[in-house]
Amino acid sequence: MPSDPMSGHGERVDDATSAHDLLAAIERRTTPHRSGKRIALDCSDCDPSLVFHADGRTVERILFSLVADAANFSRPDGRITVSTALLSREVAAFIVTDSGIGMTVDELAVLFEPVARRGAPLADDADDELPMPACRQLARSIGGDLVATSRPDVGSAFTLVLPLAH
Repeated sequence: MPSDPMSGHGERVDDATSAHDLLAAIERRTTPHRSGKRIALDCSDCDPSLVFHADGRTVERILFSLVADAANFSRPDGRITVSTALLSREVAAFIVTDSGIGMTVDELAVLFEPVARRGAPLADDADDELPMPACRQLARSIGGDLVATSRPDVGSAFTLVLPLAH
């Protein structure tokens, strides 16, 4: 199988990925993004026992991008909440909510539209934050989806839906 340039690594691997491992990695990896603005990360409403049928590196990359982006748009002393929700016997979701600046209806309408990139390749380093269209594309490539809601001056919520392992 060919390499996926957005994933930052070679072949796609379907495996079981635990919410516990993902949350620990996101806590560690996003600390530099949050610490300068003293932004708290609250994962207390997560079910760490959930196990997803998805490549862990890809899911971690998407979650990292969502939390890092939330930190970028949050005010100092803000809060980012990561929670999980069991949507059915087949799928569950991570919900990343921030207390940031939020988006207007018009901004939200184009959030996932591909952006023309002149001369600059899409970030291919696994430590780079991905743009939202790339996050959605990656989510869909592993059998999931990414949707968002937002209110100006209140914040945004991103829901990453993923298949569960059985």
